[in-house]
Amino acid sequence: MREIKFRAWIENRKLMGPVLAIRFSREGVYQVNMKDETGFEWQTGAILLQFTGLTDRHGKEIYEGDILKLDGGGEQEPLLPVEWNPTAAQWSVRAPWLKDGPQPLVPLEAYIDMPFCKVEILGNLYEHPHLLQARPTPGG
Repeated sequence: MREIKFRAWIENRKLMGPVLAIRFSREGVYQVNMKDETGFEWQTGAILLQFTGLTDRHGKEIYEGDILKLDGGGEQEPLLPVEWNPTAAQWSVRAPWLKDGPQPLVPLEAYIDMPFCKVEILGNLYEHPHLLQARPTPGG
């Protein structure tokens, strides 16, 4: 069974970290409890990012919003953000091999299981948005 856990991004504090507890209201997430530089605190304005249940080539946990490098031995490997595909109900990335038009979502697990493709986390969309601006990405 897959472990369900989250980390959160608090935009106004530029804080990313593991979530220990979540408080909900009728509108959705109200507060998250996470550790900051002063200790454990309830934070508001959180963007929740779910653990995919998968790890990269170094054993690092892959979360929603992580930016992955797919190393298949090419010159300039694509950098792809992890996203949820609600239609297929699975974690996915955009197909890097299509250059023109919209790229379909491909199951992330397909890349993790490929013996010739090494997946590595380089950062995430919130703390490292410059990674996607520096290189062409599928659909961009």
